[in-house]
Amino acid sequence: MIKKAAGFFLAMTMVLSMIGCGQKAEQTGTDPIVSGSDPAIEQSATMTPTPEVTETVEGGIYLIIPTEVGLSAQEEAEVISGAKKEGYQVVVKTYGNDTAKQTEAFDAAISANASVIICDNIDKNATAESAQKAREAGIPTILMNKGIEGSGLAAAQILTDRFVCIPRLAGLFAEKTGKVSNYAFIYTADNADMADDVESFSEALASYGSMKNVDRVNADEFNLEAVKETVRQLLAEKPEIDALVCANGIQAHAVTDVIEETEAELIVICLDGDDEVSTRVLGGKIYASIVKPAEDLGVTAIKDATALLKNGTTGTNERMYYAGMILTTNEIVTVVSPTPTETPEPGTTGTASDASSVQDASGDSDLSSVDVEIPDSTDTGDDGTDIIDEDPDEDTDGTLPIEIVDEENYDDGMEGRPDMQ
Repeated sequence: MIKKAAGFFLAMTMVLSMIGCGQKAEQTGTDPIVSGSDPAIEQSATMTPTPEVTETVEGGIYLIIPTEVGLSAQEEAEVISGAKKEGYQVVVKTYGNDTAKQTEAFDAAISANASVIICDNIDKNATAESAQKAREAGIPTILMNKGIEGSGLAAAQILTDRFVCIPRLAGLFAEKTGKVSNYAFIYTADNADMADDVESFSEALASYGSMKNVDRVNADEFNLEAVKETVRQLLAEKPEIDALVCANGIQAHAVTDVIEETEAELIVICLDGDDEVSTRVLGGKIYASIVKPAEDLGVTAIKDATALLKNGTTGTNERMYYAGMILTTNEIVTVVSPTPTETPEPGTTGTASDASSVQDASGDSDLSSVDVEIPDSTDTGDDGTDIIDEDPDEDTDGTLPIEIVDEENYDDGMEGRPDMQ
């Protein structure tokens, strides 16, 4: 790849080193963090930024993210770095996969008269209500990763396209099981996105006659303990199950927790992984997951935010899709699909945002593997902040193989979603 795995791949390889400090980050993550001049932010996407000011900032850019570790930290680093270059301050709030806390973070941003709200959101319905409230207060919202239904409430939606990754993930699952498995789905039936993902994954496995879907279990979307009980009952009733395919991160957390407590031997796949899922993949507890392309999301979000502040418009279509990534215990698989470049929707000006890291990769002649540079040491500063060596030893042997899957059949009529027909 032209960008030599850039920040995303560094973030992935660094997640393991952050397992020990994850709890510390989550304990402090609910406090707003204002950044404008901390050079440590640019050293590593997986660092938790050092707070400079802890009070609310009137008119700042508010960034609302799940956590400040792993992929979300990559988004945070890109937003803060881009804002700093343009002279803007960023207030960071985390919601820890809690819908109510996300709503509280929106309310705090609105009360502070934020200039722009950027959010990697958890729940479409709750987020739509918060975006509407912000809009009524004259504050534009930029959404990353999941987005909301409909149009007009958000100034921009920079979304992860998991759909394009599902066939490849299904193939990896089949290879892992030797193309023989009794597997079950854990998903939330009334969540349309989950239902679509499960159906697509099932269809992708249809050609493997020995891969048998023995059940589709309806589980809670957000309640970890409730999902655990559902999984316990499933495994007790159907001991022949040797693999579980989870629709979201919380369900994957629950499955791995139950596996640990029962000492079961199961392969776990996640169709929509979060920061904790990424950690568990690299720790060997989950075999593979589709994850968000954090670098592209963060870079594009802050570009749109600064364009709004300067020009009153992003100059792009409301929706932009970036192909997701597949992380396994052994490799990173990137599905390369061009970002849509169709003309703007009526009433807008400018052209669609670019996705250099994705487009550059598609032109690389040798994509079989990419070296990933890993800092060889992590120190702790006087304030307890992790300090990553800015100039890691180039001789380090830490690498993750990266497979590039080129998907070029994009349908311009589907707002950039891939045509899988």
